[in-house]
Amino acid sequence: MIDKKSEIEQIEEMIIKSESPFLTENSYKIIQKLGHKLKGGFNMYGFKEQASIGSAIEEAAREHDFQAIKNSINLLKSSLNNIEIRYVNID
Repeated sequence: MIDKKSEIEQIEEMIIKSESPFLTENSYKIIQKLGHKLKGGFNMYGFKEQASIGSAIEEAAREHDFQAIKNSINLLKSSLNNIEIRYVNID
């Protein structure tokens, strides 16, 4: 989850640094890759809802949809607030 948080923060930083609702072509490509990583990482651990949001981020970046990226990041952060991770010894 720490890696996923870092990926979310990278996307947020690019959005915040943008002075308008547009990003550079390179930023959209980076966000697309991060969205793909989010999708895969969340899927691997069974977080289907968050994986779906990662997919939405990837697609929004592909389409250069700044507002959809922002909305998806906010939705993802909100959904992660409802997850509690506990480590359990199964011995």
